[in-house]
Formats: sequence, structure tokens, C-alpha cells
Amino acid sequence: MSRTASRAVRPAAGHNGGSVTAATYTAAALAALTEAQFQNIVVRAAHDLGWASYHTRYSLGSNPGFMDLVLVRPSRFLVAELKRVGGKTTAHQDRWLALCRLCPGIETYLWFPTDLDAIYEVLR
Repeated sequence: MSRTASRAVRPAAGHNGGSVTAATYTAAALAALTEAQFQNIVVRAAHDLGWASYHTRYSLGSNPGFMDLVLVRPSRFLVAELKRVGGKTTAHQDRWLALCRLCPGIETYLWFPTDLDAIYEVLR
């Protein structure tokens, strides 16, 4: 296991469990989140709010750029590309984001850890 994957990012002092929001973490902790850690936070929140989720774990051989998460619950279909603080999308990711935004009924998002409050609002 790499050092990055094993590093724990802890909520800010005073957090007593429950919903995780951007305020739950210090700015430094949000910036330190790996994309995988951020994804785990989003997926846990989605599951808690009744969403089913899909993530391609090993994309080797898949078309490049497809979104990190597909979230579905009755009457809603959402795709999200997740980036760590300061992360940039690739040209392939930009293409998928643009195509999905043109499809009625598909909610399409590009999310960063600093967007946690907005993410919870979308998922409610």
C-alpha cells in the first residue's frame, strides 16, 4: 500500500460524526485529500441518502475520460468527475463532461473537496 493511500485525513477538531461538510475539515485537510479519499466521502454520503453508485475501479482498456462516479436513484441520474484540490481535467474528461451536459435528464458535475456543501445539497 502506498503512503498516500494509507494516510488518514481526519475531520477538524470538534466534529462529532454525522454529516461531513466542507466545514468538517480544515483547509489543509481538504487540500490533503487524495481523489480516492474524496470519492469515498462522496460515495458514503450518496449511499446514506439513498443513491446507488458505480465506479470503474480498473479502467485499463476502457475509453479514456469517462466520469469517476455514476449515481442513480428514482427519477435522477447523475455523473460526476472528481478532482482533488488543484486537480485539472484532461481533454478526454472535458469531452465527456461536455457531452453529458448536452443530455437532458443527466445531471453532470465536476466536484472538488471544497464543494462538499454543494455536493450534499445536490444529493439530498
